Amino acid sequence: MYTTPEFWNDEHISAQMLRFHLDPTAEAAPRAHAFIDRSVAWLVPALGLTPGSRLLDLGCGPGLYANRIAAHGIEVVGIDVSNRSLGYARRRPGRCRHRSGKATTSKASSGQGTTQRS
Repeated sequence: MYTTPEFWNDEHISAQMLRFHLDPTAEAAPRAHAFIDRSVAWLVPALGLTPGSRLLDLGCGPGLYANRIAAHGIEVVGIDVSNRSLGYARRRPGRCRHRSGKATTSKASSGQGTTQRS
C-alpha cells in the first residue's frame, strides 16, 4: 500500500499517529513498548548485529525500534516521510540518524534533517 507524504504530514493525522505510537496502552498502538524491547533483544543477535554493524530502518516512524537498536552500538539510519515522527525521533537520546524520505525513492532527501546523536 502506498500513501503520500501529504497524508503522513497532515497536521491532525500526524499528531494522532504519533500519540498512538507513543502510548502503549492505546487500543490503536502498533506495539506495546515492552514488546518492542523484547523484539529488539531478539533481533540484534538474530541478525548477527554487533557494535559497528549498520542497519537501515525504512518507515522508522518515531524511532521506537531504531533508537533501541542504536543503543546496542549499531549504526542505524531511520527513514520516514512523517516530519512529526522524525522530529520526535531526533529529540530522543541515542546514536541513530533520522532522514526524511520514502522507501520507494532511490535516496532519502540528501542531508535534510539528518542528525547524529551521541
